[in-house]
Amino acid sequence: MPHPIMTFTGCKHISVGKVNITENSELIFSEIYCCGRTAMGEEFGLKRFRSRTEIAIDGRADFIDNTLIDPAALPIRQKGFFEGFTHTGFMYIYTPDKTMLESIYQADYTGDPDSAQLCATHTERGIAIRALGRSGEEIFDAFQNIAEKIRT
Repeated sequence: MPHPIMTFTGCKHISVGKVNITENSELIFSEIYCCGRTAMGEEFGLKRFRSRTEIAIDGRADFIDNTLIDPAALPIRQKGFFEGFTHTGFMYIYTPDKTMLESIYQADYTGDPDSAQLCATHTERGIAIRALGRSGEEIFDAFQNIAEKIRT
């Protein structure tokens, strides 16, 4: 899994990703966004972050993430956006093993309110997990822990 995307003051990030797998494949995919170099006072100093990821199974879309963070146009520090968190990410999991998928979905993602907060949902054929946190590494570690359950 890739490490978090680190933005910096004034940057514009645009990415588009398309993944197509077959029904008998397995996929663990994630993307984590960092609000900037917080230790340098660059929290949400970017101009714009735009990322679109589409994951298809046998040519049919199963998951689409379309993230836009534009501090000049969106009230990202107000209620309803980051809720006091500074980092976000998603994880998508597909395996033909339906029992494994269900166990990932049913896992208890509640925890310490001061750590990364995760929420899982079913897609048509996989599982999507959304996270909010205060560091990219804490989200990365949470995603790694989930991925390890699948790899074993």
